[in-house]
Amino acid sequence: MRGGFHVKMSQMKTCVMFVWLLLLALLHISEAEQFHIERFMLKNGLRCVIAQVKQAPIISVSVAIKLGAEHELGAYASGVRFMLSQALVTGTRLQQEDDLIQTLSLAGAKLTFSVEPDCLIFQVVSSPQGFDTALQLLSDVLIRPSLDERCVEVARVKTLAYQKMLSTTPLLWAKQSVREMLFSGSPYARPICGYERTVKRIRREHLLDFFDAYFRAGNMSICVAGDVDVKLATTQLTATFRSLPSGLAPAIESVKISPRNEPQHSVRQFYGELAQILVAFAVPGINDPDAPKLLVLSSIIGDGVGSRLYKHFREMHGWAYYAKADCELGADFGELLIHIATESGKIEAVRKTLEELLLELHLKEVSVDELKYAKQMAITKLEMSMQDVSQLSTILARLEVNGISPRRLFDLRDSIEALSAQDVLAVAKRYLRCAAVAVLLPM
Repeated sequence: MRGGFHVKMSQMKTCVMFVWLLLLALLHISEAEQFHIERFMLKNGLRCVIAQVKQAPIISVSVAIKLGAEHELGAYASGVRFMLSQALVTGTRLQQEDDLIQTLSLAGAKLTFSVEPDCLIFQVVSSPQGFDTALQLLSDVLIRPSLDERCVEVARVKTLAYQKMLSTTPLLWAKQSVREMLFSGSPYARPICGYERTVKRIRREHLLDFFDAYFRAGNMSICVAGDVDVKLATTQLTATFRSLPSGLAPAIESVKISPRNEPQHSVRQFYGELAQILVAFAVPGINDPDAPKLLVLSSIIGDGVGSRLYKHFREMHGWAYYAKADCELGADFGELLIHIATESGKIEAVRKTLEELLLELHLKEVSVDELKYAKQMAITKLEMSMQDVSQLSTILARLEVNGISPRRLFDLRDSIEALSAQDVLAVAKRYLRCAAVAVLLPM
């Protein structure tokens, strides 16, 4: 049985590898063949990006607002970004929440928001036929929100509910725990939804102050991605967002992340069957020269059947139900996160083996075959994000609001191809140290 299992796994790995290589060959084409990108600025200062993706079945519009955790100043402010976002999608001056949802549904559209450490993202995804309606509704949310007392109280209830979910959902708690350890002493250590004591103190005037200060054209960017006519989309954006208030947001000092001097650990018991371990390392942002090296390092550690996590914890020992690594890069900083799920009695063996695996990356260059595999995985993941218009619009809007050119995506791809084993060894030595570790144990 054990021998048969390994034969099947070997065959599956060969098949999966072939699929990845084929997909990579199909995707690795010139920028002009993938999509066409136009960038321009409206008279009020709103930075616009249009990514024309041929034959895309949907159109995605993302708006990024440069409103990060560092802007949440004052005793009441922690969680104000989350609560404000909830309030904005709760209703506009023209439509209350139920009417807004119904109008979006009739247009085949969906409106979502995301509170990132360095910005807010509002996104509407629609069918091509519903694009006009979706774009107008998005502008209503961002320019003409209701923000009345009812919306504020609904937002407060939803924010408090999210806080409860964060504290009682094992993985959400673990991810927040490692961030608190990684970014201790900075605004990025706080939960995006704030704390119960702060959210209960936030009033309507606080939300209005933040809205008036930061929802300005000079502090925002918008990206339309899909199979759109560039000239027509430009006209539509101009007409829809010309009433967005002009001007810049108040200047604020950028956050400095201090490197940890010692590893940190947090352990908590939850109801459940599996034990889980999350290991995180602080890394620089997407514009840093080390960014492509970190993407490849992440693939070496835990991306797919050729990664070290898979080989050690799935194939060799059969310890892990789940084993993966991801490198999430923001504008100025990011985190390399490793996640393993196993049986409770094996958690210590997993921890020790993972420690040895990471130490080996400090001491020895990766092989030629391993480096080739990791490059292919990293490039394919990057290419796939550029083919998904929903992801693409979010990425481009976030880059634009931080003053980073879309060209950075293609530079990353080209840089990954040029990396050597020595580059990976150097970046492992530089960043795989002083981990933040959260362990979840079943009761």
